[in-house]
Amino acid sequence: MKIFIAIGMLLTSVVSISIGQSTNTENELGSMYLRALEEYVKSYEYFNDDSTIYFDQQFLSLELPTRIEGVELIKINGNNYKKIYKANSRKLIHTRFGEVKLTGDLLLITIIPYQGTWSNKHLDLALSDWYTCEFKYNQETNSWDLNRSFSNGI
Repeated sequence: MKIFIAIGMLLTSVVSISIGQSTNTENELGSMYLRALEEYVKSYEYFNDDSTIYFDQQFLSLELPTRIEGVELIKINGNNYKKIYKANSRKLIHTRFGEVKLTGDLLLITIIPYQGTWSNKHLDLALSDWYTCEFKYNQETNSWDLNRSFSNGI
């Protein structure tokens, strides 16, 4: 029963994050998003201290750091994406969180690095692979623990 209550609270926090409310569960979900992003950075060999991740938070009001494991994190939004794309020859890896998925007692957070290309008319995002962190609810500690992480592709 505890797991269903925890899942319900977590799903409620997803809604509250998108509309700007703040709860303790939101902080836990925010920590899970941040942990997923840290795992993503650690998993890819091509990231180094000179690397940059261009990250589009879309609907999340989550406060992200400017660096993770030495990798710079630049936030993309509707106000700055044209400038960022122009500075990168109109092509870059445009990274986003996928939707949160709940499967049994597992919560999945996916990070998607799109191949982004901007023309004067529109932005094209091509999907080629994604990275998923799987969290499992621990009833003893009443928290979500990282169970495993993995990457997939088309």
